[in-house]
Amino acid sequence: LRSSADGGGTAAVVNGAAAATAQHHLYARLFRNQDDLVQQLQAFLPTLTLPTGTTTRLVVQDLAALTFDDQVRLLSESSVVVGMHGAGIASSVHMPIGTALCCGVVEIFPTMASAADTAAMATTSGRGYAHLARKLGHVYERVDLPSTATTLPTGLLSSSTDGSSSSGGGSAPAVAYGSEVPVARLLESLGRVIRRITDGGEASCLLPEVHRTPYL
Repeated sequence: LRSSADGGGTAAVVNGAAAATAQHHLYARLFRNQDDLVQQLQAFLPTLTLPTGTTTRLVVQDLAALTFDDQVRLLSESSVVVGMHGAGIASSVHMPIGTALCCGVVEIFPTMASAADTAAMATTSGRGYAHLARKLGHVYERVDLPSTATTLPTGLLSSSTDGSSSSGGGSAPAVAYGSEVPVARLLESLGRVIRRITDGGEASCLLPEVHRTPYL
């Protein structure tokens, strides 16, 4: 899970519109209701009907805080990955393909700064992790967030009419910002993914998913 925006200011100077879009995308991908999500997930998993002898364990982790070796180790022991759209989802390539009860990916996808940016993202890199999942044989679902789910910090970046930008001091105000992930929708998607793995035996093979749905 991603709960904070790290790294401070940017080193490169770009035009105001591009910088605003990039910054929107950064803060939109933070979890505003992480604690609630974790509590609801912990309560939800024991309610699932799983094969005899199967148990679940929820691991909450910001992959950026791990070394690469530790990332590989964690993902190689994970049956399902739930995460916000971003490079962390690419770590699903390390999941234990071919083993029992593997594998699934639930990607949470926030809106962009504008409808045009959202449309462009949805038709380009927005599909990338879905294609990756299917090529690996992972069961995949995406939870798209409405624009109303996202609250952005003010004063971080303002774009002037001449295309220049200012960082407003480079620090965010002390308010809650990020995206409020709808828990019910997330649990619904996660439940479907787990049921497809445990009931239908759909995952753990490279080719069938590609043959059935080669493109989105």
